[in-house]
Amino acid sequence: MRKSPETSSQSNVCTTAVESQTSTTSRRHRRRRIAVPVSPTKRRLRHQIRQLQSQRWKMMQKIQKLTVAANTSPPVPTTAESILNAAKHLLTPLQMSLFRAQLFRNKSQRRWSMKDKLFALQLRYKSAAAFRFVSRHLKLPSESTLRRFVSAAVGRVDSGFTCVMFKLLSLRVSGLPTCERQCALVFDDMSLSCLLSYDKNLDRVIGYADDGTIATHALVFMVRGIKTKWKQAVAFFFTPLPRQH
Repeated sequence: MRKSPETSSQSNVCTTAVESQTSTTSRRHRRRRIAVPVSPTKRRLRHQIRQLQSQRWKMMQKIQKLTVAANTSPPVPTTAESILNAAKHLLTPLQMSLFRAQLFRNKSQRRWSMKDKLFALQLRYKSAAAFRFVSRHLKLPSESTLRRFVSAAVGRVDSGFTCVMFKLLSLRVSGLPTCERQCALVFDDMSLSCLLSYDKNLDRVIGYADDGTIATHALVFMVRGIKTKWKQAVAFFFTPLPRQH
């Protein structure tokens, strides 16, 4: 049975297409098998690309974790009381009290505790300059508040030998052993500013010496430890001129 010319032409076309496809596939396989040399620059750039892709993936994972944590975290405190409650477990009671004083600007909202006053009093006795420097940047009890606190605790300190000074001496040495209570009595002059001030509580002018003249110096008597370093004033007198010892 003879094939028609049309049928033979179609079979030739199909055969040619199959052969061309086979040749193309074989060429691709040959191309894959051939190792193309890579320059050091390309190898280095490919390594950098892989590193950057790895870093990008890690950053995306970190962003997702932070997003979840931000959505589930408690709200940020905005009021003073909420800030204090959030910081309560991080601060000591004294730090908490001082921190509370910094948050309230109104003086009527601040109430100084005894620990606050004792802290400021110790800082004032350690260094008056340090106390003034810290007071300019942080809210601390004022010097008038500290004077009222000391006056209420031990009584008013006047010139001369008074019971209040000896009471302070008794409190100072109460915690010392017997061997450390050995002391020596010393006295010295210190200069004063020639100023007069009015005491509204006593209704009198302060700044005069015992003879009625304006005081320029103060004669101070104090005891100093012999075995250990401690000192405590026991009396003072206003004098017009330095006394010759």
